[in-house]
Formats: sequence, structure tokens, C-alpha cells
Amino acid sequence: MAKNALLVLVALGTLPLAGCLFGGGNGGDDYVPQTHEFVLYVHDSSSDTIPLYTANNNSSQINVFAITFKENSDDPQKVPGPEIRVKEGDTVILRLVNLNAFTHTIHLHGDPGKVAWESDGVDYLTQFPVMNGEEYVYTFADLEPGTFWYHCHVDGSHHIDFGMYGAFIVEERTPSISFDRDYVVMLDEWDNCHVHGNLEPVTQSQLSPDAAEGSACYYRFVLDYLAQNQVFVQTGQQLNGTTPPEVCDALRGLPEDTPEERQIKANLLTGSGCDTHGHSNPPYQAARLWWYVTHPVYNPEYNSFLINGKAFPDTPAFPVREGETVKFRIINAGNFMHTWHPHGHTMLITHKDGYELPAPYKADTLAIAPGERYDYVMEMDNPGIWMIHDQMGQYAVNDNVHPGGMITCFPYDGFEGIDAFAMTRSIDCNYAAVKILEARGAHEHPMAH
Repeated sequence: MAKNALLVLVALGTLPLAGCLFGGGNGGDDYVPQTHEFVLYVHDSSSDTIPLYTANNNSSQINVFAITFKENSDDPQKVPGPEIRVKEGDTVILRLVNLNAFTHTIHLHGDPGKVAWESDGVDYLTQFPVMNGEEYVYTFADLEPGTFWYHCHVDGSHHIDFGMYGAFIVEERTPSISFDRDYVVMLDEWDNCHVHGNLEPVTQSQLSPDAAEGSACYYRFVLDYLAQNQVFVQTGQQLNGTTPPEVCDALRGLPEDTPEERQIKANLLTGSGCDTHGHSNPPYQAARLWWYVTHPVYNPEYNSFLINGKAFPDTPAFPVREGETVKFRIINAGNFMHTWHPHGHTMLITHKDGYELPAPYKADTLAIAPGERYDYVMEMDNPGIWMIHDQMGQYAVNDNVHPGGMITCFPYDGFEGIDAFAMTRSIDCNYAAVKILEARGAHEHPMAH
């Protein structure tokens, strides 16, 4: 496609994306459906990182490898990807431009109308994967309202763990419950030890058997090294050249305390040509006709728990005003169950997976499984600075240290004089709250001096 044509499509897509924050859902019955064109670029580099959270001692920013969708090719990486927000009855034409070395697709998770088979985004089932430098156009016509999300469907959870996902919101023309503010909240888990996909090999010092001592990331480093250098793939059936001796040393240092670990270790040693009792040359594999690609080993151990791409203390705050009705759209883009719990308020659950519930119900804790979406509204009638978090304590940590992970806040604007809309991170809520507590005569903050 010509460069100028792409620029036109980007310009067309900018207007809907720019107005995605607070739709209000008040389109009205006189709304005339429109067609919107969007472009999503896949980040070109396979070795960049994004920040997840600030370390507990404020000494450093914890980063993780990512490949993301972007609105413009030169935009910085960000997770989630661009939010697509349109209205009921609209049509979306979505062009995927892959600048990345890996293959990708886009799958719209949910059913906002009858999605055409060609636009379902499953590689080798509804389309061939989009290669580097290629494009693919998806069409979603006459959309039904609801909270949906899009993600890459190549190598399933692995590419989602690259950060390749975003919200796809279709606003109701006449919502059954009116609201003043609309927040999208995407939950996810990442393994900040993984560097898989990085085109630069893991350093030999990281692969040294000595690195196993005190390094929870050691095992994933080894797997990533093998995948990056195409020494070993998931089936253990492919070699490329001679395996370096240091890789075999690293593999022999892997744990073998359980039957599962012993089997994995044996497969790695044999598949990499390190086991003298195994076959160093792989058996011949005939070309498969049912699925053409075997993807590399991906064995995450999640240690970062994210709200909109960040972990506490860097999770986003959700400012509100007294008297408002605020709508939250919760999307679980991860692989774990989470339990969402706001303090001091009651949720009225109105939608499940984009569908309006025939009987909305009240709750103060909401369990949400992988891929699920829930919409709820809350009446802002209890001013304060309130926590909202995953009630499952193991997900409110950073590398097993509390506080961290899925913790954030919704501060009331004007409460004790605070400017809630100047708060961008959840830690801002804590700073403001400590000042209020001190001003009220509570005990002095122990870290004040």
C-alpha cells in the first residue's frame, strides 16, 4: 500500500481514538451510524522494553520486554494498545501493519455482531499470519454495543504477554443506566524475567551455572537463550549448528527435583544435542498440513500483576467527583482469575462479556476469569481517597513483596482540598492521604524524617 494512503488512514483513525476517554454513552436514537478506519502498527523492534513499576526502594524502574500495537509507527510503546471506541451500529475497518520480525494477527475477543470468518484473526484457520512488512484489513460491521477487546492470536498467550492487546468499546446509543464518567480497566500478569523474542542473545554470564544461585530468572533465561538462537524449539526436533558448550553446562545445571523438571531437563538436553546418550541429530519431520508453525518454548512464572500495563505504585489513579455515577469496564487480559474489590462503595454489575444483564446485581467483590469482561457503575456518594484492588493477596505484590501489583485508588476531587485529576499514579493517593492524616493530628508519618 502506498505510504500516502497509509497516512490518510492514520489521520482518519486519529479522531475516534483521540476522543476515547469519556464517551458518556449518550449517543441518542437520532445517531446516524458511521464507518471508522483505524490503523494499528506492530512495533518494529523485538528487543525493546517498557517500565512496569518502580522498585520498592525507589532505586530503579522494573522493565520487561514488549512488542506492542501503536496508533502511529513512531509512537512510544505502551500497554494496553490504542483504545478503539465507536458507537452502536458503526462499522470499523481495522488495518494491521506489521513492522515486526514475528508474525501477528488481530482477533476481536467477543461478538459485537456477526464477525465475518475472514476477520476472526486465527492464523492458519481464518487467515495466514501477517508477515514482516505485510498488512491485513479486518472489517467489523453494524456493531452491537458492549465491552470487548482485541489481541494478537499468533502463539496465543505468549503474544498477549508481549502486551499485544487493547480495549474495543462499542457505546450504547441509549444506555439503560446513564453515567458521567467511563473508565476502562485491563488486568494482566507478566513475567519480568522473560526476555524471549529479544534478538540479542542472553549474555553468557546470565547463563553461567553460578547464576542459578539466587536467580529466580535463571530457568527462563536458559529457555529464552535457546529459543532466540534457534537451538531448540518446543518439540525438541530442530537444531541449528553446534550447541555451544556453555549452553549445555547451563542446561545440566537446571533443577530436577520433580518428575516434571526431570522430563523437561531431559528433553532440553536431548533436543539440544547435549545428551551423549541421546541423538544429536533430530529425526526428519515431514511438512505438516494442519498447523505450519511450532512456536518456541514459553514457560512464564508470573511475578508482575498489572492494571492498565502498570503495577503499584505506578498503576493509574481513577479520579471522580462527588455526585457522579461512574462506569467501570473491567477486562481480564491475563491468564489468572482475579477478584476486583473497591472500598467504601457498592458495585452495580450491569453487563457480562458485553451483554446487558436482565437483572443487574450489587456486589463489593467481583471474580473475573481470563478473557471475561464486566461492566459496573458506582454512585460516588462517600467522599475520600479509596483503594481499589485485587482481593487475592498474592496479586497485590511485586516479586512477592507487598504492596505492589493490582492496587490502585479512586480519589474524590476536592476531598480535603486535593486535586484528584492531577493524580496520575496510585502512589499519588498515598502521598495525599499521608498529608491529610498528618494535618488531622494523626501520628507523624514514620518516614517523615
